[in-house]
Amino acid sequence: MTFDILLKDYQPQPELVTETHLVNKPMFPVIDGHNHMGLPFGHPWEDRPVKELLDLMDEAGVEVMVDLDGGFGEQYLIKHLDHFKKTAPERFYVFGGVDMFQFAEKGNSFGD
Repeated sequence: MTFDILLKDYQPQPELVTETHLVNKPMFPVIDGHNHMGLPFGHPWEDRPVKELLDLMDEAGVEVMVDLDGGFGEQYLIKHLDHFKKTAPERFYVFGGVDMFQFAEKGNSFGD
C-alpha cells in the first residue's frame, strides 16, 4: 500500500450541501486592473478586432481593462495604443515597459 492511498483514507470528506446561485452579471461595473492582451503572456488580442474583445467585456460586465503588454520599446507600445486606445479610449489603459537591457548601451543617458 502506498503513502497516498493511506493519506486518502485520512482526508476529510466534505458533506456540506448548499443552494447554487449563478451570477451572470456583476452587481457593479468591473475594472480589470491586470490583463495581458498580447503574446507571450496573454491572448493575441493585439491581432484581433477590438470589437470582439469589447463584446466579451460587455457580456462579462467589464467596463475598463488595463493592458500591461505595452512591451519594451516605442514600436510595441505604439502598436497597442493604436489598436486598443484609439479604438475605444475610455475602455482601455495601456502600460509600457522599460527595456532594462538598453541600460548597458545607453549608460547615463538611459533615462533620456
